[in-house]
Amino acid sequence: MAAARAQQRGGGVTGIHIWLIAFVALWLLSTVLLVWLYTDQSAVKKTADDLRASEQSARTELRQANGARDQFAEMLTGSTDDDLPTAASKLGDLFVRIVDEDLVTDASVFEDPATGVLEAMTALYQDFRGEYENRLQAEDRASSLGEEVDQLMQERDERTEAFARTEERLTDQLRELEEDRSRYRNERDAEMDAVEERIEETKQELTRDVQAQRNENERLRQELADLKSRYESLQAKLGELQITPETLLTARQGDGQILMAKPGDEVVYIDLGRRHHLTRGMQFAVYANHEGIPADGQAKARIEVARIFDRSAECVIREVFGTEAILEGDIVNNPVYDRTRTLRFVVAGMFDLDGDGYEEQDGTDRVAALIRDWGGELVQDVSARVDFVVLGTRPPRPSGSAEDAEEQGGVEAVRQRLFNEYGRVVEQATALSIPILTQETFLHFLGYAERSGR
Repeated sequence: MAAARAQQRGGGVTGIHIWLIAFVALWLLSTVLLVWLYTDQSAVKKTADDLRASEQSARTELRQANGARDQFAEMLTGSTDDDLPTAASKLGDLFVRIVDEDLVTDASVFEDPATGVLEAMTALYQDFRGEYENRLQAEDRASSLGEEVDQLMQERDERTEAFARTEERLTDQLRELEEDRSRYRNERDAEMDAVEERIEETKQELTRDVQAQRNENERLRQELADLKSRYESLQAKLGELQITPETLLTARQGDGQILMAKPGDEVVYIDLGRRHHLTRGMQFAVYANHEGIPADGQAKARIEVARIFDRSAECVIREVFGTEAILEGDIVNNPVYDRTRTLRFVVAGMFDLDGDGYEEQDGTDRVAALIRDWGGELVQDVSARVDFVVLGTRPPRPSGSAEDAEEQGGVEAVRQRLFNEYGRVVEQATALSIPILTQETFLHFLGYAERSGR
């Protein structure tokens, strides 16, 4: 239909026009003949000449119209082989594609080719010009963004170079620190090797006396069996004999010594190692060698085992009380630890480990945990085989008599049993002369409290 409309609006000479012209020519010719029949020959001849001139003019106009039509068709399609109907059909197909693909701002001018090619071309020109201007603006924006990107890339490169320089500097510093640390570690390990070599030399010197002592030890072993039975009976009588030994003598015997310590260093080395059943995490209190271990157990520092060697160990300084420094030869001690055997403990009473003035419900369990952590053994009953008794504060006496408490049962009965148990432990420990450690003294010996007056 679009092609038909284009053909109708073409305005060129069609077959109908030609037939009309021919009909007019025949009509004029018949008229001329009729006139010629009735007029003279001169008039007829003149008329014939006029008709021939008119026919020649009509043919000229027809040729011009056909040429214009072909030229217009060629202008529309660019091909001389297309006639006007073909060109109109192609133009209609193009308009349909433009409308279907929604490629223009105003598609109404392309819905009917009869609206005019010029109007459609004008609409296409306006859309093209708008798109062209948008493209120019986009190119300007792209150019501007490209400059910004170049600037950002330059800044990024500069920052990358600066970061690389900083990273290189820090890497060099880290390498130097690692080298210093490695050198210091090697020097310290070399010193420890030298110390262990000195210890080994000392041990070898002492082995000369070992063989001589073995025979003596065999003899003494038999005597020891006899003395054990006598010792148990004598322990039971110590309270009656009212012998007053030095206060906490067994607890004040040091377990080892400081082998090496440098002022300002965070680690020290002790003469206890793997063969002495040492474990990582074990803690020791430190005492000045010239003063020994005081009766109250207050230490000048607390250390913790970090690395264990065969005959020595590296310890971290956890706390220093006062201004005294740790020196070589200082005594280290932990009342729960013994290098030759497992010590046995009895724990009784109530404990205020937080120092807030109130006994904790789990105070006894926490003290027991400390003893177990450092290798001690907990027992329930006091006997001659017990090494230490750790006492907290005495449980409060229940209201009323013991008989009333037992009759009431429940909490009062428990309080009465705890009260009686505390008294029994104190009485038996005193009778057997077993060292008694109060809560304060026990914590002092573990290195958990500062020495007074320091």
